[in-house]
Amino acid sequence: MIRLLSRGWRNDLADVALSASRSIVVAAPYIKQDEAVWFCGLLRPGIEVVTLANVDAEAISVAALDLAALHCNATAIFG
Repeated sequence: MIRLLSRGWRNDLADVALSASRSIVVAAPYIKQDEAVWFCGLLRPGIEVVTLANVDAEAISVAALDLAALHCNATAIFG
């Protein structure tokens, strides 16, 4: 299943996270730590998270991308 989310995305993303059975791919230009922690907290243990994000020096330097958010997603499977 593919779902594109825009305004009001939080409820839709919660539905997607709760319905994941094995793995989930998250594609977003920027990811913040608070949102990643919230999202990973919704996942059942053992769900693999694949993250596609804009990982470049500029995104990190202007705080559009939190490296801690990527770490949260990368370790979600072990939760």
